[in-house]
Amino acid sequence: METTSTLSQELLRAAVTAEPEIAEKVQALVETMEGMIRSEQDAGEFAGLEQLAEDGQVMRFVADMLNELPEAVTYSNKGFEAYVMLVALSREDASLRYVLRLSSWYINYGCNRELLYLCRVLSLYPERGYLNGVYNRLAQHVQQMKRKRPHCTQSGELPKGATELEIPIARAKVKEMTGEELLQAEVYLGMVKNKRLVEKATKHYTKAKNTGHLADLCGYSLSTFRRLFREEFGTTPHEWLNGLRKDKVKKLLTQTDLPLLEVAEVCGFVSQSYLTEFCQMNFGASPGEIRRNR
Repeated sequence: METTSTLSQELLRAAVTAEPEIAEKVQALVETMEGMIRSEQDAGEFAGLEQLAEDGQVMRFVADMLNELPEAVTYSNKGFEAYVMLVALSREDASLRYVLRLSSWYINYGCNRELLYLCRVLSLYPERGYLNGVYNRLAQHVQQMKRKRPHCTQSGELPKGATELEIPIARAKVKEMTGEELLQAEVYLGMVKNKRLVEKATKHYTKAKNTGHLADLCGYSLSTFRRLFREEFGTTPHEWLNGLRKDKVKKLLTQTDLPLLEVAEVCGFVSQSYLTEFCQMNFGASPGEIRRNR
């Protein structure tokens, strides 16, 4: 059977040396998985995965195959979401060990997109107590990131007089979670007190021109919004919005080749000169300098 997923190919390759009964079941599983992957379903709508994950014999085989790969799976592997969801839904010890390995891998290597997907899996299946160890590990990491860089209003303690561009190379080895990623993780893991406020602020912040506008978009009076916001986020709406904008600017300048004018437009600046002024004020460097030093 020709497949488009490298994970499915690895699974079929391993099944060649398995007992005939296992090989047949693995073949059937791969066919079902490939159908889900090709359909491009949303990660939370993989109908049928729970039933597939109930076959302990096959799931031990799948988990063992994944564990033998030289690296943990990431979004670079086609079918990543479907296979990670499948393994997470299995109660087999081998599957749980692999999910725990994934959580450690993503934390240690700053794979924040993959880490957020694990958080989402936990939010979709909160009743699965066997995943409590994974939850505790992820929640602890999010708390550490939050303390180190609370909602992206700071970048940690830098040497006196240093700018963000002068962060030691050792600090750059682990990619810190952005304010937006922290918020999403906290929502998935149920770590927020006022979920309604957080969801509304996260949804509308890209449209907000200022604090008053964000309060209106979220359906609160300005005074109430400021009070609730500080209770939940531990900072002011202005500082939070500025932190998220810093994140976005830095990401677009260091991870894309978008023209500076487009970066300015995407980040809500009325002109490129306002982008330059923002970068000088917050990073101590021009947009061009930030891009050259990425």
